[in-house]
Amino acid sequence: MIILVRSLAICSYGLIFSLEWKEALWDRYVTAAHAIIAAIQRSLTTTVALSRELGINVKTVDDRKTGPTQPGSRVLGADEEAMIVAFRRHTLLPMEDCLYALQPTIPYLTRSSLHRFWMAAWNIATAGDGP
Repeated sequence: MIILVRSLAICSYGLIFSLEWKEALWDRYVTAAHAIIAAIQRSLTTTVALSRELGINVKTVDDRKTGPTQPGSRVLGADEEAMIVAFRRHTLLPMEDCLYALQPTIPYLTRSSLHRFWMAAWNIATAGDGP
């Protein structure tokens, strides 16, 4: 494990590296990771060739190339958001009950997507309030 501090990098063995080492480590393990993932997703070459080219494990390339098998959630549309707000205002049910009542109508509605929607709506409604 490596801990990056302002001008020093301290690894789990207690070694302290200079600013140059810190920047090199940052480029290798943080900045380069995004570029490597993008290269894997864009690449049309075989998994084995790509892993050799990038110097990483074949399983890592496989995981990044395929991605998730099914997307986790879907973004709610404006009409679905309006339906949720109207249902909540009309029934005044708690969030869990709203979720179970609306799931037959919006089958991909999850507790987390409903919670994200209500948190965003609450933040918009209270944006002007405050000290």
